[in-house]
Amino acid sequence: MSALCSQAVATDVIINLLKEAGLETTSERYVYSTAEEYREMLRKLSKGNEKILLQYPHPAGELNEKSYWIQPELLAYLNNKASIDQLVPEEVILTGRKIFGF
Repeated sequence: MSALCSQAVATDVIINLLKEAGLETTSERYVYSTAEEYREMLRKLSKGNEKILLQYPHPAGELNEKSYWIQPELLAYLNNKASIDQLVPEEVILTGRKIFGF
């Protein structure tokens, strides 16, 4: 599987932290550093038949629906802060509010 990710999160330090946390990482990373590089890579990748690991859904027509490794509806749900009560245990949310004051 390919992942399209920012240069800021594709560092050795971040990749090692993910591995230490027990998360699998992909060796097939398309790394961008500017918005234009991101859009260009997205255009190129979406023309192929390869599925891409993305962080969020894109507007209709910007990306071939078959290119999503995770369905856009699920990405939208996971990225929506209104879903946090359904995704995170209440005690963790309350602890976060005490620590961070939100």
